[in-house]
Amino acid sequence: MLLLRRLKLDLLMTGSVRKYIAYAFGEIVLLVIGILIALQINDLYQERLDRQTEREFLASMNRDLARDVSELRAAVEGNEILLKGLNDTLLLLAEPRNDNVWKRDLYIHGVKYTYWFIVAEFSRLTMAQLQFSGGMRLITDPQVREAMLAYEKGLLTTQQQSRDVMPYFHEVEESHKRLFELQLSKRAMEYIEQDYLNILQPIDVFESLIPQGAYLSSNDPLLIDDYYDDMLYYRTALNILMLMYRQQLDQAESLSKLIEAHLQVSSRP
Repeated sequence: MLLLRRLKLDLLMTGSVRKYIAYAFGEIVLLVIGILIALQINDLYQERLDRQTEREFLASMNRDLARDVSELRAAVEGNEILLKGLNDTLLLLAEPRNDNVWKRDLYIHGVKYTYWFIVAEFSRLTMAQLQFSGGMRLITDPQVREAMLAYEKGLLTTQQQSRDVMPYFHEVEESHKRLFELQLSKRAMEYIEQDYLNILQPIDVFESLIPQGAYLSSNDPLLIDDYYDDMLYYRTALNILMLMYRQQLDQAESLSKLIEAHLQVSSRP
């Protein structure tokens, strides 16, 4: 540094302005080059940091998708059992008879298939972090990014349909309460309360849990009609939800494959 200052002073003292200007210009060029190199190094460092963050987000997204796939499969399998049971119950309601065999059969179906359906709980933590932090810009593959956004949109629509099913579900509950003598279902309800997955047990299991008795609260055919109509609407709403669950399951599996392929490419040296 001292040598450079002496060189500047010598140039000024000897009156060589042209040489001094050339020297000053050279210093400026060197300074600019140094700044550009520093910026380039910083950009390279930031790019490596961004790619590492992208890989971490995508790995986290894949873990969320694995949990969603498990939830969706369980919901689809469980609700398929429920829908089959609802169809069997509707067949019984469509042809009412005034005998105890029919009433008991209807009662057991009502206890088993009225009070439940399976809702999938989705893992949205990674997408929330990406959206609120502005991290979506880090996802370099446009196909992956668009698939992630489409999947998130599907989740929101599916969750809304889950909420839309609830009013129909409660209508069936109310019709069930008006139609049946509920005290006979005490042991069956306790069995379900022990583990809600007991609802997936064969209907024969519920035979031994329900005693003989007066199964219907009255012989009013309007109560049977109300129960039938409410169950029809409920089944329709649940079928729509199931369609969305299957679509979401396909999207989750496709998105997971896209992410895995992108991670394999990005991890190559």
